[in-house]
Amino acid sequence: MSDTFTKPPVPIAGLHAGSKSDFGEDLDVDELIERNRCHEDYYKLEDCLADFDRDWRKCQEQVKKLKQCNDRVNQLRKAQEAASK
Repeated sequence: MSDTFTKPPVPIAGLHAGSKSDFGEDLDVDELIERNRCHEDYYKLEDCLADFDRDWRKCQEQVKKLKQCNDRVNQLRKAQEAASK
């Protein structure tokens, strides 16, 4: 056996863990999610991932719905930015 001891890896918090941002601002992740118009789809995906041990393959319907919602929100934002120029 080796005399070298290694530290166990530091666990990484889940996507929806209510953590604070590391970007110099005190931003609540939950608040950012709620401000996004796709928060319901996001929470459905999180529930599915929790049910299936974070196996994305089993949550493809929820992944697609969240992507579609985010795409719509981004298109709307771009249209609003273009209209305000």
